[in-house]
Amino acid sequence: MQTEFPNVSKAEWLAKVEKDLKGKPLEGLNWEVEGEIYSPFWHREDLAHPPIAISEKGIQSANHWLIGERIYVTDVGKGNKQILEALLNGAQAISIVMEKPLVATDREQLLKDVELGWISVYEETADGISGEGVRHFDVRNKEEEATLRQLAKALHVAYQQNSGADYTPAFWLNSSEDFFVTIARLRALRLCWQQIQDALKQENTCEIFVQVSPGPEASEHNNKIRATTQAMAAVLGGVDVLFIDPSDGREGTAFSRRIARNVQHLLIEESHLGKVTDPAAGSYYIEALTDTIAKKIWEEFQQISKHG
Repeated sequence: MQTEFPNVSKAEWLAKVEKDLKGKPLEGLNWEVEGEIYSPFWHREDLAHPPIAISEKGIQSANHWLIGERIYVTDVGKGNKQILEALLNGAQAISIVMEKPLVATDREQLLKDVELGWISVYEETADGISGEGVRHFDVRNKEEEATLRQLAKALHVAYQQNSGADYTPAFWLNSSEDFFVTIARLRALRLCWQQIQDALKQENTCEIFVQVSPGPEASEHNNKIRATTQAMAAVLGGVDVLFIDPSDGREGTAFSRRIARNVQHLLIEESHLGKVTDPAAGSYYIEALTDTIAKKIWEEFQQISKHG
């Protein structure tokens, strides 16, 4: 009894594809990403070398990530209620967004009744991001995804600030409209940091935070669908902390915040995306795209390092 599918060569698959296309050229289906041309047809033979294994995310098992929620604080009493509501409904990481750092008394009131030993808390201000004993590098743009040069620059600054064995950089990124590019960019960024660590003979991991925001013109209902797709791409790419903004605006309502939060619960509990380490591994197109993006980021990193 045969237990495995037979190996089929690229030539055999191409013969079948050409027959199904009925004379139309396969090249007519090609598309461009990051300046490179990609074919809709990929095969094991297209990989020049086996894909580089992406190391596991620190001590976390499988593809675990933290369900994050960003709380915009203008009133500490209202902010405290929103934080407790988020935590009672499954949030595991809270990012407090405010104009300026909190004074001690306001922080105490804002985090009243919050068990800090069980969650992660971050603070976002105009001066930067802080929290949880890691170095944060914000690579988010307001209306578009970060360029590869911006990712390389963040890597360079993280490399320059490397302080030794316990150093952990955290990179904050926007989500992308392109599903596969999002997966590849996150994997490529982690690969590049892994490359730096290998050169330094260190084993420090990095953390990747992703913020999914509503589209500038999309309707509230379209934003829910858009957010789900972008969140799934971030998860497949190996995100460590994921924030999904409400579909109806920056602060949202209790209902829209709940829907945004529940997207992540569905990805974990219903889709089981947290049970597989690096679930995109082995996909020939994603591996090739990861390799392309990683090389471009690395080239930019080397140029920045060379010229300071």
